[in-house]
Amino acid sequence: KESATLNVTDLIHEEDFNIISVGRIDPIKQFDYIPSILNTAKDLLKKNVNWYIIGAGSGEHKEKIKNEIAKYELQGSIILVEAKDNPYPYIKNANLYVCTSLSESFSYSIFESKILHTPVVSNNFPVAQEVVEKDCGWICSLEEMPDLLVKIINDEGGIYTKMKESISSYEYS
Repeated sequence: KESATLNVTDLIHEEDFNIISVGRIDPIKQFDYIPSILNTAKDLLKKNVNWYIIGAGSGEHKEKIKNEIAKYELQGSIILVEAKDNPYPYIKNANLYVCTSLSESFSYSIFESKILHTPVVSNNFPVAQEVVEKDCGWICSLEEMPDLLVKIINDEGGIYTKMKESISSYEYS
């Protein structure tokens, strides 16, 4: 929590809806699906969205992500950011943390998001069922993610407001 107190206006824009995904640039993280997810949702969104992918990595998979961003013309909406020694201020100041991973042995980043009171959307994999409780976020398939993001970002039925309120009382023990 202490590490999350730094000002991060270099990335996070308060007037927009800011999504963050953190992890190594690797096929298992499935970051290359993010452009397709956002492209499917973008015409239905009532807010401008910035989706930051923070992670170390280079090579073929990073190029694949860049190509997908270019394919959907989302260069201003999906931003690849080199790994940060301290990603916590970015997680804390984001509106939503999204985990697109195919699998995780234990998702530290989901727990870190919960500790920092940032709601979570996770791809449906076994560990997600253990760490994403109904009062801190949502679990869905990548195919369902665009529809869910539209509901969250547009706050349909107060879905986001209620979750933000609920997760604000989460305490890690």
